[in-house]
This record gives sequence, C-alpha cells and structure tokens, in this order.
Amino acid sequence: MDDQVVPYLFEHASIRVQVVRLTRAWQMLHRSHDLSTGATHMLGRCAAATALLATTIKFEGRINVQLQSDGPLRLLLCQCTHELGLRGMARVADAADLSEAAGRDSLQGLAGKGHIAITIENTREDKRYQGITPIMNDSLASSFEYYFDQSEQLPTRLWLAADAQTASGLMIQRMPGGDTREEDWERAQRLAETITADELLGLDAQEVVRRLYHEEDLRRLDGRPVRFYCRCARHSVSAVLQGLGEAEVQDILAEQGRVKVNCDFCGEEYLYDHVDAAALFADGTPQQGPDRVQ
Repeated sequence: MDDQVVPYLFEHASIRVQVVRLTRAWQMLHRSHDLSTGATHMLGRCAAATALLATTIKFEGRINVQLQSDGPLRLLLCQCTHELGLRGMARVADAADLSEAAGRDSLQGLAGKGHIAITIENTREDKRYQGITPIMNDSLASSFEYYFDQSEQLPTRLWLAADAQTASGLMIQRMPGGDTREEDWERAQRLAETITADELLGLDAQEVVRRLYHEEDLRRLDGRPVRFYCRCARHSVSAVLQGLGEAEVQDILAEQGRVKVNCDFCGEEYLYDHVDAAALFADGTPQQGPDRVQ
C-alpha cells in the first residue's frame, strides 16, 4: 500500500527496518511548485526522509527539516506532524539559477555549501530541540545519517529516491540495547546497499523487504499512513496582514487594487479587497477559516 511508513523488526537482532512509499501525498505536496527536475527530486527525497524521521522520534507536535545553501537550491523545507501530516516547499535563487540547475540531480550540484537544521517542536511540553548537520558527501541520506549518529546516537543507514510520481525511502537502524552482534548489523547494511533507485520507486514495502531480506527472520508491524497536510488558513493570513498594519495594507490596495497572498506550501491563494481590509482593522479580530487538509 502506498502513502505509509511500514516498519519491520529483525526477530533475532535489535535492528529496525522502515520503508516509506509516497504517491498521492507526494504528488499533492509538489503540484503547486514550479521546480526543475533535480530540485523536485530533492524535495521528494527530503519528504520521504522527513516522514521516516517522524516515525522514529517520539514527540507530539511537528518536525521541521530545513536545508539552506549558497547554491541554486537556496531553501528546502519539509514539515511533518506526529500524526504524519506532511508538507514541503523549495526555493531557488532566481530564474537563471533554476535553468542552470535543471539537469542536476545531486545535492552538491543543487545546493553547494550549506547545512540542514532539524527542529523538533514538542507542543505538549512547549519545547524545541534542534540539531544542525552539514551537507554530507553529496547526499541528503548521508546528512540524515550524520544527524542520527550525532543527535540520536542511533547507527542509521538511509536510501532515498524520488521522481515526479513517487518519493520513497529505506531506513535501517541499530536499536539501543538488545543483543545485536556486529556481524548482524554489517550484514543488514550490506544487503540494504544492493537496493536501487528503480526498486525503491517501483516496489511496495513488502516487496522491497522481501528482495533484500528474504533469508532473514523479520516481523512486519502495522504501517502508519502519511497524508499531505497544509496548515495555512485565512485567519492566519489575516493575522499576518494585521501585523503589517493598516497603512501598509491600504498602500498595497491603492497600488494593486487588492491584496493577494499565496501559501508557499500548497499554493492556495487568499484575496483581500477594500471591504475585506476594512473588516480586518475594524475590531482587530482575524477572520476565521479552517485549516487545509487534503
């Protein structure tokens, strides 16, 4: 089944295997973004990795994965809630850089020098935790592996793949405690290293694990569904406009005839005319509207 994270456990070693395959959720996530092929693929890999990360760490709130660089791909941002509501966006420097990066599909080629910040917002405890990792070895997967090693102390290997239709990932982790021999962990890695991008994109979780570990004794656990989820809403946009102040909003209206705000994540367009602007500042109360869940 697509759009879920499926975990497996080795029966005789403390090793976890997780596979994510996103189709509809991924297509909805990137449908409003006009990106080069390479940037789209990188956003898909980040989305798959973020979904895997969200099922690995215990939290209640959301996880933000943000890549910032000095290359054509200036910003890559994915957010995932503890309920696996996922959204993401990317920004390039300008149209010239987008054209220049059109054929690139490597992290260094798109991003150059930069770092990845992983922030966990635990809303129940009202706390934030952040780990920062450099871009490692021209690979988004290597950067996530470095994060797990440094921040979570969990030996982790990760393989990611994405195209316009599918975003997939395979993660294996050596869990703390238990009786895992070094040769078991080495074998689990060697077998996983045989996975190809075409297999990740073309096979479901059960078939990926069967091909890699058909001689091993693994137990499949219940999968967790992933959905596209954007938190943008009219009342949030209204609050931002109120923060700008009435004078600035009126200046925009005088120049353009209306105020138009687009969500960077889902592309939803919010329009305000003179009547809407007057209502915004009549009593200082933002207009209400539902969050967008798709």
